[in-house]
Amino acid sequence: MTMDLVAYLKELRDNNIDLSAEIYAYHCKVDVARVDSLKKRIIEVRKIDAKTHKLKRRKAFKGKQARHLGLLLERLMRLFVDGCNCISVGSNVRSTSAEIDFLLQFKPEATTFPMFRDAGTHGIGEVKCVNGALKTEWIHELAGLLPSHGASLAIIFTAAPSKPVSSFNRSAIATHAAGGKKIVPFGMAQVERVLGGENFLAVLADQYVQATAHTTKLVI
Repeated sequence: MTMDLVAYLKELRDNNIDLSAEIYAYHCKVDVARVDSLKKRIIEVRKIDAKTHKLKRRKAFKGKQARHLGLLLERLMRLFVDGCNCISVGSNVRSTSAEIDFLLQFKPEATTFPMFRDAGTHGIGEVKCVNGALKTEWIHELAGLLPSHGASLAIIFTAAPSKPVSSFNRSAIATHAAGGKKIVPFGMAQVERVLGGENFLAVLADQYVQATAHTTKLVI
């Protein structure tokens, strides 16, 4: 016996099954243990103080530390996007004008999610791993990359210390969103939410709303 849509939805309701949660779970499954391991490694590397090195070697050490943190964050974020069966990912893709950390290709089933449906065929992901706050120039830089690559959605993956996004940066995000360029910061606060049991796509969708609406709840 084939169940029609109305009967199916009624059964879900009667059994207190969250349809949205089931959709997210079907489209995204992340290796949480590996995510936790990489997050801890990022924290460990960031804690190493350059002052333990002689003055002449500090600059070189900081450079190596930044590169290592960047590689760890790329692996971490790759775990997230690789866990999504509705996204195909290309890493370190070179175009005629730039090198893109992640080229996110949205498969047909990605249209299930409004943030991807609005974005069209693809988006851009950039990794920024620093000890300071989210920088406004990153937002403007990505806003410039989007139209030149036929995209309208960019995600900034950052391992900057977790904190609310400043009003200045939210204003920059809002300005570009008004022009159809959606820039979504995704940071360690969101990583913690995934480790706490939330689905990566659900967390990203929430972050997308907070970013495009430039609310005071936008944190990284």
